[in-house]
Amino acid sequence: MNSPHLKNEGWLYGLAFLIAIALRFIQLGAAPLTDSEATLALQALHLAQGQSPLLAPQTAYILFTSLFFAILESTNFMARILPALAGSALVFVPYVFREKLKPRPALILAFLFAIDPGLVALSRLSGGTILAVTFLLFAWGMWTNRHLTAAGIFLGLALLSGPSIWSGFLILGLTWLFLRGMNPKPTADQQPLTDDQQSEQPDSIVNRKSEIVNRNILIPLITTLLLAGTLFFTAPNGLSAALASIPAYLKGWVSPSTMTTGRTLLTFAAYEGLGIALAIFSLIRGFRTNSKRILRLSLWLVVALLLATFYRQTNE
Repeated sequence: MNSPHLKNEGWLYGLAFLIAIALRFIQLGAAPLTDSEATLALQALHLAQGQSPLLAPQTAYILFTSLFFAILESTNFMARILPALAGSALVFVPYVFREKLKPRPALILAFLFAIDPGLVALSRLSGGTILAVTFLLFAWGMWTNRHLTAAGIFLGLALLSGPSIWSGFLILGLTWLFLRGMNPKPTADQQPLTDDQQSEQPDSIVNRKSEIVNRNILIPLITTLLLAGTLFFTAPNGLSAALASIPAYLKGWVSPSTMTTGRTLLTFAAYEGLGIALAIFSLIRGFRTNSKRILRLSLWLVVALLLATFYRQTNE
């Protein structure tokens, strides 16, 4: 890495991880499972007992939790241990992006991830939502750093995490489309590339590089889907359950919900007060300096808030 290291940076990330572990694991199994949590945990328990139940779309959570049940014990704590671990691992996501964020802001963000009330609450619930968030962010970071094999593995795990992943893809896709629409189109007076300029990067080289990139990410992606999605071929219906996450997400747009728009915004404000304050400060500073990065992030924030507000499904 070209950016300078902070003094004791590794130890500080370790401290953030310990704080995240403490906040997520203390009294983790004390509260009884909710109905939605119990449904997923029972499916994992049946798998651990050698049965073949119909699986919900949260394939990664159910299959991996069944391993905890089979190897250790079937308790409320074990039912929630996988989301707690995934939520704790979020503190290392800023390190993956430290080249773009700079070391100091990345470290501050790691501590914010560790103590964020919304992330802590999500990490203490049985389900695939926090898995989708963690795996997708790691996949994005690995892709950014050109670690394509790791990106393919994390992307495969994200696709197995349930309907929440499609919300993330939709937000990123809409943001990208809006940014494309906002970018100025090439003007007519722009000169085309000369033959010498075009020869510097022939189509054959471009196609070869694209083929290598696709192979390096597709092979680990498909391998992860096959192995993790079937728990090494012991639960073949895991893949079909994962595919069911698409209609499950679409169904959420028309499902009845007790969460009104106002209640959703109030909940967001209650859990993310610190994040909202920091976002407002960053937006004001970014617009003053005409930062293109802040423009992109502000557009992403608006799209995410709108989708979160109007999406009707509250439980996976």
